[in-house]
Amino acid sequence: MKRMLNLAVGFSLLLASCQLVAASKNKKARTAAAVPSAANVPTPAVTNASAVATAPAKSPNQPVPANTKPAATAKSALTDDTVLLAMDHKPVLTVKDFTSFVNEIAQSDQQIFWMLQVDPARVQANLYEAKVRALLIGEWAQKDGIRNTPEYKAEEQELLERIRMMLDNQAFIRAHQVEVTEADLQKYYDEHKATDPSLLLAPAGVEAKAVRFSKAAAKAEEFAARLRKDAKFDIEQLAKQSELEAHPLGVINEKSYSVMPEIQTAVLAVQQFPAVLVVPCEEDHWVVLATGKVAAKYQPLEQVKGLLKEALYPEKVKAMLDAEMPKLMQRFKAVENKQYFADLQAAAAAEAAVDEAAAILECEDVELAPANGAEELLDGDLELDLLDSNDTQN
Repeated sequence: MKRMLNLAVGFSLLLASCQLVAASKNKKARTAAAVPSAANVPTPAVTNASAVATAPAKSPNQPVPANTKPAATAKSALTDDTVLLAMDHKPVLTVKDFTSFVNEIAQSDQQIFWMLQVDPARVQANLYEAKVRALLIGEWAQKDGIRNTPEYKAEEQELLERIRMMLDNQAFIRAHQVEVTEADLQKYYDEHKATDPSLLLAPAGVEAKAVRFSKAAAKAEEFAARLRKDAKFDIEQLAKQSELEAHPLGVINEKSYSVMPEIQTAVLAVQQFPAVLVVPCEEDHWVVLATGKVAAKYQPLEQVKGLLKEALYPEKVKAMLDAEMPKLMQRFKAVENKQYFADLQAAAAAEAAVDEAAAILECEDVELAPANGAEELLDGDLELDLLDSNDTQN
């Protein structure tokens, strides 16, 4: 609970702390971790080795290993028991309390951790201000009886229930030792490297180059014949001799949307390489040299292990929960009333059907309205015509 409250206070300062990085012009490494003074308390330098947080976890939800080497701190005569804030002549915040608070925040938020490396004194000053503010407001809530009001107690209970559910869930996952193994990583890499964009460096395809002939089909065929006779298939040199330009088309595959469809289709149909093609595209003709197939290139597994672990971890957790929930249901003799949700779905489907039928009727009424009006107008015209006819006869 204390950890959660510390995080809540620290996160409230995240936006303000972000401005420190942009404002900081001094890039020299600082070893002092000064703490701002409170009322009647001299400005201390934090002496506890944990004053500057250890390396942050890769994920805000994962704790930092305890054996991570901490950053250096300044020497000071102050001790962990030095009082930073007192109320009614009673100490409420010591150096030890504050350094523990800073570490809780830094270990849970990478951004604050790195800002502590850039400007530790100023970031700690902001965190100290937030901590003092929280303590003062807490004292006000206690002394003025705010915490005893029904509204406060209801909101407190709701928050506590949410926190308890979160802690229970985390404890359950830890108890079942959910882990992404090396075998999991290798299996995913082998099965998805061709389809996962984060693993693909360059797609497979056919490498090609081309020379354009505008409204000159005969010249294109002549150039292609000369290129086929060239033992080196040097399209650049042959184009240069003809005062033309050879365009590199790169690697062409099914997803090469920047290449003209006619060229793409012709190149992908080639089976033997190198191949010289004459491809008509509207009024132009392109002489295309398909040099050969190029294999796809992928990120090395070692370089993407961290990324894959983060992506696969939720799936491992879900698989564990899917396997364990039936066991808990049996253990605690839990019985679900799933008919309740079936009835809800049936009611929703019935309501949707009624709404759809009403909409159809409304549309039919709108379509029939002009026809009815036209019929009335036609009847009126007929009546006028009959009157005019009678007048004529009379």
